[in-house]
Amino acid sequence: MKFAPLGDNIVVKPLEGEAKSASGLFMVSGNEGNVVCGKVVSIGPGRYLQGGDLVPTLVRPGNKIWYQKVYAIEISVDGETVYVISEQYVLGYTE
Repeated sequence: MKFAPLGDNIVVKPLEGEAKSASGLFMVSGNEGNVVCGKVVSIGPGRYLQGGDLVPTLVRPGNKIWYQKVYAIEISVDGETVYVISEQYVLGYTE
C-alpha cells in the first residue's frame, strides 16, 4: 500500500466477524454496526501541540483497534477498501 496518512491519522483494514476482544470481552449487541474492529495498516507521525511538540501515534501497524464507524472515512487504495480515522476516535487496541 502506498498511502501515507498525515498527522495522527491511521489507515485501518476492517476485520469481519470480530465480536469478541482478545481478552474475551463481547461487544454489546446495541453497538453492532457502530463499533467495529480493524487491523492497522499504516500510521501518521502523530499530532503537534500548540507549542510545536510532536505527540507520536500510539498504535502501530499490525495492532487491532476498535473504533466507531461513524468517524472513519472509506477510501480505496490499489483496489482495496480501507478506512482512515484519527487516533482520537480509537476506543482501544491490542498488540
